[in-house]
Amino acid sequence: MTISANFDLEPQGKDLTALLRRRAVSLAQRRPADARALRGTPMLIAQAGEERYGLALAGLAAVAPWRPCVKMPGGSPTLLGVASIHGDIWAVHELVGLLAGLSQASANNGQLVLLRHPARRIALRVDEAKEIRAIAAAAEPQGETRRFVANVTADKIVILSLETLWQHPALSKDA
Repeated sequence: MTISANFDLEPQGKDLTALLRRRAVSLAQRRPADARALRGTPMLIAQAGEERYGLALAGLAAVAPWRPCVKMPGGSPTLLGVASIHGDIWAVHELVGLLAGLSQASANNGQLVLLRHPARRIALRVDEAKEIRAIAAAAEPQGETRRFVANVTADKIVILSLETLWQHPALSKDA
């Protein structure tokens, strides 16, 4: 049995224009499966110790793999040392120690989150940069408020305030 159909698989002229218009309208009306993912501040979610931290992407320069640091005598207790990253010298601090105000022994692994600043080169060591997610700003902090913490999300991501973090004594210009 032979089935014969007369289909024009390559529309041309007015048919092509009409097809493209219908397609454009269809794409414009589509909504993502999770529309909430499009709202909020884009954040890097990083694991450091037992916590997951959110850092606004606008305040970050890059994420780099761990590299050995050269220890600096007389530095802050949270300063792991300095490392050459992309040809620049970066001061590498342990994020958990920085937030706790304590010296933290660090494994020689993880990742480095490079903070964006016009004059200073600061990297934070984290265990793992997990994902990028848009997080909606809450009117009121949902969790306990601590120094350097802007908020805690319902799923227990600690949102850090980079503006406040830059005021940390270990990250100051003189440190």
